[in-house]
Amino acid sequence: MEWNKIIAAILVGLLLFMGVTLMSESLFEGEEEVLLGAGEEAASETEEVMVAAGPTFNDLLVQAAANPSAGSFNKCKACHTTDQGGGHRLGPNLFEVVGSTLGSKEGYSYSSAMASKGGAWSYEALNAFLESPVSALPGTKMTFAGIRKVEERAAIIAYLRTQSSSPLELPEVAAPAEEAGG
Repeated sequence: MEWNKIIAAILVGLLLFMGVTLMSESLFEGEEEVLLGAGEEAASETEEVMVAAGPTFNDLLVQAAANPSAGSFNKCKACHTTDQGGGHRLGPNLFEVVGSTLGSKEGYSYSSAMASKGGAWSYEALNAFLESPVSALPGTKMTFAGIRKVEERAAIIAYLRTQSSSPLELPEVAAPAEEAGG
């Protein structure tokens, strides 16, 4: 009788796992995958498609920076703080993170992948990391699935930019091209 209960518990667990997996796949069905490092030609084609499809990340960032909102950071609050001198949680305190060196917050134990990466948290690096932490930095401790909407990522980054004693300058945004044939 005890073995029946154990086997039933294992089967229920497997069914639950399969159900969650199928449900998550259906939620993200149709999402486009971005292949990094595919070459400059592929990158320029992607940029042309993005320009035709709508505003660029830089455009969205500048728009969000005009009216930054702490509410955009709500998804991140469970693991991060942003106050000056604030403590670390599951993730590091993010005060002055925009423009800082990757893996540089004192007192936080980073993954070896983050600690050895090098470079700075530029707007582009933050955008790529927030879209999919595991894809942008394999081996990271951040298990968050990522934020699919570029507008949402821009809003979070615009808010993080304000959490600094000397915010990083916003990127230059090209003026929209005049349409020919007036």
